[in-house]
Amino acid sequence: EEDLPPRKVYSFTDYPQTEALLPFNTESSHYSQNVPIAVDLGRTGVRVGMAGTRDPFLNFPTLSARYRDRKTNRPSTFVGYDVFFESTIKANMRNPYDGQMLTNWEAVEKIFDFSFLHLGVDSDSKVSNPIVMNETLATPLSQRQNLSQLLFETYNVPSVAYGVDSLFSYYQNDGKSGMVVGTNHEATHVIPVLDSRPIIDISKRINVGGHQLYDFMKFS
Repeated sequence: EEDLPPRKVYSFTDYPQTEALLPFNTESSHYSQNVPIAVDLGRTGVRVGMAGTRDPFLNFPTLSARYRDRKTNRPSTFVGYDVFFESTIKANMRNPYDGQMLTNWEAVEKIFDFSFLHLGVDSDSKVSNPIVMNETLATPLSQRQNLSQLLFETYNVPSVAYGVDSLFSYYQNDGKSGMVVGTNHEATHVIPVLDSRPIIDISKRINVGGHQLYDFMKFS
């Protein structure tokens, strides 16, 4: 019986080690009062910045970790790249998403805390700026309700606006009429646009994204 040749072994790359925690540098912050804060809370990454700027001020992975120091017995929470500071912290990292749905709202709150503090928000223990949030097409109403409740009750924001990220990009590139196809980690959506107005009634979301395509290519 002929022996099969050994299969090629592929090594998994680990997350990069972070040499230092992200410092708070409010003196050179891009924060401005009464200017909307744009938050792109994605499955794999978070981008936060002031509306009207070309690039986000913060860009970090959608991860958080709770850690208790054995010497001082003090609990700490790490967010983004700070999770990779030590291996013991990295072992406790969590993502607030379960597939396409946000389920860990405590982690979402820590991500907002981290974002607002590093952005330099200084509006007397609250966020006085309007918030612009992205969401996937056909997101369940409960997701928007929970996010709105968190932003209004915890941070006392004056207003929140939601929109599909691919439509934001389309309008930014002066799109008027066309077909918008957006793909993210968990889903793909197709949105027709006529005279700058999306036709939501015939828009479609397909629950196939980069995650499923990566697994298909990896095991095929």
